[in-house]
Amino acid sequence: MNAVVSLRGLNKSYALKGTELSVIRDLCIDFSAEGITVVVGKSGCGKTTLLKLIAGLEKPSSGTILIPQGMKTGVVFQEARLMPWLTVEKNIAFGLHGRSAQDSGAIRELIELVGLAGFEKAHPDQLSGGMQQRAALARALAVDPDLLLMDEPFAALDYFTRAAMQKELLRIQKARGIGVLMVTHNLDEALLLGDHLICMERGGIPQRHELPGDGKENRDVYSEPFNSIRRSILDQMQRSN
Repeated sequence: MNAVVSLRGLNKSYALKGTELSVIRDLCIDFSAEGITVVVGKSGCGKTTLLKLIAGLEKPSSGTILIPQGMKTGVVFQEARLMPWLTVEKNIAFGLHGRSAQDSGAIRELIELVGLAGFEKAHPDQLSGGMQQRAALARALAVDPDLLLMDEPFAALDYFTRAAMQKELLRIQKARGIGVLMVTHNLDEALLLGDHLICMERGGIPQRHELPGDGKENRDVYSEPFNSIRRSILDQMQRSN
């Protein structure tokens, strides 16, 4: 199945001090809901707003978002946003929205999937930042999503933890066979993780790229053709200054 999310004439504006701030402007694009699609761009270009619109956390000012019927989405934010009074396993169960809150087997499987076995009874303040993000990822996966929406999920992590979480995301995405739409400021991260790369600028999309090859765990993002894609995007950013 080639699942596609379609955006047609999408606009989003906010009222700011008596004026209208346009963030997304007449956006028309189709993107695959399979593999990993990464959205890059400068701060303020509309990346996070786009993600919130697709997640249903914001409503568009106009235009349509067409999502395949029956497709479920999960969301991972930049901050883990765990409930501090709940344990790891209860935070993950919270993601089930009461549907299968007693399904301890499913929760245990998710804890093992994200590498948190042994920390089931821990509270968020007893976890490192990377471990908190693992718990947040498990909570999002608890709804068995077809498409996982991720807003700068590793930005707050140190270099080594970020690298480890990138590998974990690749492993989990492959194991679960889900689609991922991820926003990041980090171009190297986008080139490493993505199957599809979208470059946003001022609420529009001047560039999109299909990234070559499998074996992303061993990708050299400083080789060709990744360097050519990097130069193209950086040149676009320079021209937009």
